[in-house]
Amino acid sequence: MKHIFALFISILLITSSCDNVENPYPPVNANAGDTSTCDTAVFPVITNHIRKVLIEDFTGHTCGNCPKAAAELKYCDSIYAGQIIPVAIHVGYFAEPCPPHALPAGAPAGSFSADYRTTIGDDYNSTFQAGLLGLPQGMINRKNFDATNFTHFVNYPSHGWTNFVGTFISTPPVAEIQIINEYNASTNKVCSSIKTEFLSNMNGNYKLVVLLTQDSIVDWQVDYRYTPDVIQNYTHRHALRDAINSAWGDDIANGAVISGQSTIRKYAYNIPTDYKGVLTHAEHMHIVAYVYDAATYEVLQAEEAKVIP
Repeated sequence: MKHIFALFISILLITSSCDNVENPYPPVNANAGDTSTCDTAVFPVITNHIRKVLIEDFTGHTCGNCPKAAAELKYCDSIYAGQIIPVAIHVGYFAEPCPPHALPAGAPAGSFSADYRTTIGDDYNSTFQAGLLGLPQGMINRKNFDATNFTHFVNYPSHGWTNFVGTFISTPPVAEIQIINEYNASTNKVCSSIKTEFLSNMNGNYKLVVLLTQDSIVDWQVDYRYTPDVIQNYTHRHALRDAINSAWGDDIANGAVISGQSTIRKYAYNIPTDYKGVLTHAEHMHIVAYVYDAATYEVLQAEEAKVIP
């Protein structure tokens, strides 16, 4: 309630069975690399298909309840180990650097100066409207998208996210994703080969999104679980840093889809030394990929792999 009240105050203040190998569309940002120097990956045959779930955690460093949601995400991952693909998306009022509305009580000058917001995250926030409801907010596979009733957001308290995941995670997946990364330390370039395969006959427009996330960023955070609640050495995890092929991805199928239909795409990305002054560390970064239905936004399958294998 504290966050929602603050949010509204701020608003008032500022009114066929063969693999089809393709390279991505023209570069969408300055960090996109040349795939011609990337090796051709050899993907293993997978016979045991496991459903993996994308959890998008909309968060911010002055959101005092957001660490509770992050703890729920960690708990969910412990229950369904290896099946949760997390992305923390810093957006809106509570993610503003050096908050213009005032630093949190007890925070020293110069704290909360980092900016973890991204253009991609802003795109997601604009579409799904997490900031409108107040943070934290979580989407699980973007199920039940409704732009009016916001049923795509799932409450995290009392293991809400974990319980929601439990209602469908055991159902067989309808798609498979494999990621093989190669990293060049001298150039800070990652080559990512991604294979998608449909496991059922389907019909629709399906897209592949490829993101870059960063873990283990130690910085300031308001955390209502503690007194005082201003934490200097909080560990931010799974932070969205960029989209390698845009927020809404590339078409991988449009129309009738046959079970066994697969596509391999190559991507190359030059990891910058920092994003808005926040240093990057390739050893803490992941490539996240997911396939979703363009008509409903629902995610069919997700996967992640370390940038440095």
